[in-house]
Order: sequence, then structure tokens, then C-alpha cells
Amino acid sequence: MCPPQVVCARCSDYRAELKYNDNRPSRVCFHCYTFLTGNVLPEAREDKRRGILEKGSSAAPDQSLMCSFLQLTGDKWGKSGPRGWCVIPRDDPLVLYVYAAPQDIRAHTSIPLLGYQVTAGPQGDPRVFQLQQSGQLYTFKAETEELKGRWVKAMERAASGWSPSWPNDTDLSD
Repeated sequence: MCPPQVVCARCSDYRAELKYNDNRPSRVCFHCYTFLTGNVLPEAREDKRRGILEKGSSAAPDQSLMCSFLQLTGDKWGKSGPRGWCVIPRDDPLVLYVYAAPQDIRAHTSIPLLGYQVTAGPQGDPRVFQLQQSGQLYTFKAETEELKGRWVKAMERAASGWSPSWPNDTDLSD
């Protein structure tokens, strides 16, 4: 259990009273919220629709077409950006969700992949690839060349509008 910390509105919609903050309701992560309040979801959010970034990370292989950590690099995230848990979910196969960690409930970025071009990165590293469309540029670095190849294939499929027609239609190997 992490110590409760105040987080920004962009990172969390959950609020709990924090002793060190004069017991005022403060934004906290999902795990701290459930620990501090005993609730799984805030009462006010039980009947609300989930926002687009509130899609579980689908870490299980049967829930995603592709998922792994990727280094996020380039101008979009800073020259040497963070490592993110990236997921193309089975139930939303045309969108890439980027989470801080596999257990996160809320993605910090979602990228609709339809129409993007997938290219090799400019750094000369064989593990780097990019997504580009209409002035938008995202640069990623995989841990291995094999993993990069699988991501490139998955993103090219999504960019072209492909989605799996059968539960086992996920072959991303060559």
C-alpha cells in the first residue's frame, strides 16, 4: 500500500479525507481511495458512464490484442519520456491506451490509431518506431526488436481499420 498522496484531477476522480490535509477530501489514486473509504467506486460515480480514459488496462492476454511496456520518447513526452504500459484492447481494437502501470484503471493517454502511419524511428535504434498523422507524432521504443515487430504489425492493422473477427484472431507473429 502506497502512502496516500494528493494527485491532480487529470490523474484521478477519486476523493478521500486525508489526516495530514486536515481531513479535507483530496484527490487520491484508486488504490488509496478503496483502502481509505472501503468503497470500490465513489458513490457519485456509480451510475455515471466511464470516461474514455477510464478503461481498465486489460493486462490479461485474452482481453487485449497487444500489451506491454514501451518507452515513450520524442517531443510529445519529452526527449527521454516515461515507460508506459501500452494496450490495444480486444473490445476496442482501433485505439492505443497508455497507462503508467498495468494495474491502473485510468489511462493517461488514448490514441485512436485509425489512419496513422507506422514508421521506423529516426534515432537509428532498431527498437524505435513512430506513429504519425496530420502533424501528430508519437515515438516509442520497445524492449526488443521482436516486440517492436509485433507492435508495428498490431498498430498497422489498427491504422488500416482491421479488427479481429474471431476470439482467437490475434496472430501478430510473422
